[in-house]
Amino acid sequence: MANKLAGINLGTPGKLSSGGLISLLGLGVGIRVASTIITLFFTMWGEKS
Repeated sequence: MANKLAGINLGTPGKLSSGGLISLLGLGVGIRVASTIITLFFTMWGEKS
């Protein structure tokens, strides 16, 4: 387990955060991608007007 060797918290089995920091990192990446897509959409929509 590379995450354990790197010192990343692996979480506690049975808890909501059992995935450790990986689930939080995934959520952060998802929010970043969604905001970028929304920004691109509104930028392209504004150029047509």
